[in-house]
Amino acid sequence: MPRIVQETPGFVLTLNLVAAGLGLAFVPAGLKGLRADSVSYLPLHPASLSSEIVLLARADAASPSASNFLAFAAGQAMI
Repeated sequence: MPRIVQETPGFVLTLNLVAAGLGLAFVPAGLKGLRADSVSYLPLHPASLSSEIVLLARADAASPSASNFLAFAAGQAMI
């Protein structure tokens, strides 16, 4: 089990901690644009990681737009 000793409120601080040699971080691939000379971004194989996400909605979401979106999202779910 990893021993997490620091959590950061933002990716720039995370990048700076990694650049200072104070650990490593898992970040979204879209952050590769944030550059630091001493930091390397290494891709992970998608099949090796997964995360459960959920959709929250009000029980009384009666608007047509909300109902349509919920129906669409339910159809896209991978159960």
